[in-house]
Amino acid sequence: WHCFFLAMSNRPNPTSIAISTLIALYLDPSSPLEDFLSDDVSAKQELLHHLQLLVRKTYVPLSDVIRPIQESISRIVLETLVDASISIDGLVDLVMSIQALDVDGELGVYVRKMNLGFDKLSFESMTQLWEVFKQEVTAYANIENEEIQERASSTLTQWSLSSEQKEDLIRLKCLTLDENVSQLSPEELAPQVQSILEDEQDVPASHFLKFLVNLERGSKVAALDALHQYFDYAMIAERKHVFNRQVILHYATLVLAAVHQEFGDEELSEKATEEAIHVAQQSGDPACVAHALSLLYQTTGNRDILERCAVRAVQGKLRRLIAGANLMLAQTAQNSSQAWGSLVDATSDPQSHTIDRPTHIDDVSSPLEAMEILGETALFSAGIWDTMGFPCISSFSMEVGLECYGEYLTSTAKNSAMQNLARKLLYGPLIVENKDNLCRYGLALEKVLYQGFNFGTCLLLHEWAVRRGEYGHAKSLIEHLYSQLHPRMANFQLSRVEAMAQHAFLLSRQGWFMEGKCKIQEAIEKCRKKKWIVPEANFLIQLSIMQLDANTDEFRSALQPIRECMKLTTQQNMDSMHATATSIMAQIHYRMADLDTCISMLKGALPTLHQNGNVWFVAEAYLVLAKSYLKREQGTMLSLPCCNLTLLYLVKSSDHFSECQDFVRLKEVYYWQARLYEHKKDFNKRDKAAERFVDISRQIAKGSLASGLGELDDSNYLRSLARRKIH
Repeated sequence: WHCFFLAMSNRPNPTSIAISTLIALYLDPSSPLEDFLSDDVSAKQELLHHLQLLVRKTYVPLSDVIRPIQESISRIVLETLVDASISIDGLVDLVMSIQALDVDGELGVYVRKMNLGFDKLSFESMTQLWEVFKQEVTAYANIENEEIQERASSTLTQWSLSSEQKEDLIRLKCLTLDENVSQLSPEELAPQVQSILEDEQDVPASHFLKFLVNLERGSKVAALDALHQYFDYAMIAERKHVFNRQVILHYATLVLAAVHQEFGDEELSEKATEEAIHVAQQSGDPACVAHALSLLYQTTGNRDILERCAVRAVQGKLRRLIAGANLMLAQTAQNSSQAWGSLVDATSDPQSHTIDRPTHIDDVSSPLEAMEILGETALFSAGIWDTMGFPCISSFSMEVGLECYGEYLTSTAKNSAMQNLARKLLYGPLIVENKDNLCRYGLALEKVLYQGFNFGTCLLLHEWAVRRGEYGHAKSLIEHLYSQLHPRMANFQLSRVEAMAQHAFLLSRQGWFMEGKCKIQEAIEKCRKKKWIVPEANFLIQLSIMQLDANTDEFRSALQPIRECMKLTTQQNMDSMHATATSIMAQIHYRMADLDTCISMLKGALPTLHQNGNVWFVAEAYLVLAKSYLKREQGTMLSLPCCNLTLLYLVKSSDHFSECQDFVRLKEVYYWQARLYEHKKDFNKRDKAAERFVDISRQIAKGSLASGLGELDDSNYLRSLARRKIH
């Protein structure tokens, strides 16, 4: 038992006492640390991680125990150790307080070993321990005091300014908190903000800086608390006439609405926004009204509200909001002429009414702001070209925006543009170099390979997995997509709708058509509510295809969505989308046995599809065209010219399906090729087609098995996915 006791105990030293003290302060709910850690989950986790590292090490100096933690926490720990080092009784009292705590786990084992070792010390050994403990703590405290005095001296020199100058400097720090300017993360900024608040608590901007940092960290409760403190101190400063300028307090409800919207509380955001508009109108502040209207539009999607926002922004001379409102008006325009007009308004002097207005931006706060507006305009013009059905011109506009204004755009805007550029590789003729003979999805994946893994890349991988029949991998990806959705992510609502559409695609390919239809119909309703025209048209086409795939002999259920899509694309002058819808309508005529109409519609749509359409719809059009010629010859002896023409269309369909690696459709193409080569007595080609049919069937069966996500953060793994072949 004596040997067991010795094995379970550690001879205490100043470092182990300091670590045990820190553990006790961390776990004791009545300790002074609780005030700092109760509302800061990340700081608590960081301290726990620090303690876990300490107890696993054989020896660490006292400075390594205290210095790495936050300054406010290290100050409390140091004061506790200094009090204990005053006398030997102080040290004994400290150890007894540690022994009184019931600690479990890895930290508990460490504390119990120290306690057992302390109890075994003789009085002489305890005295020697106290002397060494006092020397180390005093030496460290003297170093810390010198640094604190040095910081205090520099702070005093730095802040020997008037209250208004302090306010201006902290406001500048708030403005430079943007990711493009600040080099520090919110976690690194938090201690600095706390230090500023300790010295400059009466300066309202210091509380607003704390609000911004907590907002970046995703802490809603802490952000709202700092926001209330900011407006409280702002009201006090206004009453005392501390600042020459007026502190505009009617922005309180507006900022509150923005916080609710940031965290996805749409109902609270709408109520707060309506109150903000009412207060701003009473105060006669057009700028506040304009900002409130912009928030209300984001909640409701009402275009009339957006137009009122643009007018109020002009009255308030808010150039950034003028540009933003007009860009959104361009995005939601009823036709292309309205869209281009709004786009010009975004970068032109509103008072100019000439036919060809030059780019002239008034009321900008800095040249950087002007460059950012021009960059956003280039990206929005790409969206208009995309809506009109010109993906090549859209890609060019995005390339111009990224090349000329990339350094001025936010990371969210750049990532979105890169994802759209990758998506454009699925459309029209392939104009990029393809030395490795990759499929379209592989090229798109290589385009965003160095961006790091994000939501758009996951969408791309999921769609590709479903096309390849790898339903096990696709299921893992869709679960990952849903797990990534969060109200604070960029374009949250649109991202959620796109994830629902991808899920519907997977369900339909697996044969769960009813579940897939419910998902895609819900996505369509959300698009209509938000007035997202292009996604709505895409999802209507997807619903029509699902209805046709659900029952190969029925077509009536597909008529309504495809008619709605054709009406929408006609109204919006969406030529390539209209051609895609026409090709689906041709399939309905094929089901109706109206083969001449089907063939005419497909031949009319194919040139536009070749130029601007998705490669999958080009392949599908050729497949239906081939089947139409076969069906027209049904009941008679298949003629050689008809057989050759059908095979030609099947070869083209196979080529295009191979570009997007759609295994399910390729299986059907190989089946028809084998049948026709059998009819022609070309047995070599028949056997090759049959072998491909068997191989693709095996791959589809293998892909249905459960599969993990893979190393999605590894660029080498993603590159290996991009280089996958069919056979």
